[in-house]
Amino acid sequence: CVNAANIDKDFAWMQQVLAESALGDVTLINRSDEFAQIALQGPKAETILTSLTDVALADLVYYHFCEGVVAGVEMIVSRTGYTGEDGFELYLPAAGAGAIWQKLMTAGQPHGLQPIGLGARDTLRLEKGYALYGHELTDEISPLEAGLAWITKLDKNDFVGKAALVAQKAAGVPRRRVGLIMLERGIPREGYPVFQGDIEVGVVTSGTMSPSLKVGIALALVAPEAAAADTELEIVVRNRRMKAKVARPPFVE
Repeated sequence: CVNAANIDKDFAWMQQVLAESALGDVTLINRSDEFAQIALQGPKAETILTSLTDVALADLVYYHFCEGVVAGVEMIVSRTGYTGEDGFELYLPAAGAGAIWQKLMTAGQPHGLQPIGLGARDTLRLEKGYALYGHELTDEISPLEAGLAWITKLDKNDFVGKAALVAQKAAGVPRRRVGLIMLERGIPREGYPVFQGDIEVGVVTSGTMSPSLKVGIALALVAPEAAAADTELEIVVRNRRMKAKVARPPFVE
């Protein structure tokens, strides 16, 4: 499941990699327009979804998926999401997405289910310290810089990009993703410079006012020497340097 804005770019890249490989019996088909995804998130997600399916949701562990029938529609049910809460992502035929949405809303009404947009998703994922494509994940930021070494298995057989990552790890990762909590009243935003003393050591990649903590929080890429927990740094907010400290995400448990 790729970022929706990158469907064409990612598919073109896959075609290029396939053309350069020896996998002559492999055919790529872009079926993105045939599918929709609905994310059902929150502490009551399992209760709500259970009322619409016979899938053994209690046995479906985090980061796993299964195929099953929900409200009469065959789909993929995945115990994943980008809110930090428990929940599910449903992958289903696009033509049936509207009907399934309505059935979920009806089933969830007694439990307070509400439609929530990407703005709320973004503050939730920031409070958990999750990296987001276009911010902490780009063509210019390696998985090691983004703090994703835990899902980058360099001991596997060869894969696209392995040589570059092995070399970067050996040379030392030049910048690291860290969490920042404001020590003064200010809201950090993407692109704001980060200073340690008189030296610019990094840049904010995502920032917001935390709804839960009532304080500004951010993710940033900084030089390794500025990445230690509790290191005091300064973020330039509206042409004024404001104090912040390095904090290990999640900001909210």
